[in-house]
Amino acid sequence: MKKLRILIADDHPLFRHGVSTLLLTIPDMEVAGEATSGEEAVSMAERLIPDVILMDIRMPGLNGIEATQRINKSMPSINILILTMFQDDASVFTAMRSGAKGYVLRMRTKTNCSMPFGQSAAAKRSLAAASPPK
Repeated sequence: MKKLRILIADDHPLFRHGVSTLLLTIPDMEVAGEATSGEEAVSMAERLIPDVILMDIRMPGLNGIEATQRINKSMPSINILILTMFQDDASVFTAMRSGAKGYVLRMRTKTNCSMPFGQSAAAKRSLAAASPPK
């Protein structure tokens, strides 16, 4: 089975490194790249075409919501999961309206970390299977 390719977009290097290291321990997942800003996330998404982007909402410059809008407009097949500290963060709802497919709480434990990625990939595979041939 093809590995799920994930782009991590977060302006905190220690957090990016931690998530990247954690994802390396999960079978069938690989880190396609790491972006430090919204602008870089858009550029890397266009170049790498990952399956999933883990997008921080609050980054300097182009924030995660604006980056999500741009990516969703030009590459709607990429699943974007918003990264947040709080489940009831109003920004999460704005991001969802901008095209994000879900959100991931920063407080997740290693044992349940892969769940949102797997759900996103399963949804993508189901949609592909249900789509009429071209």
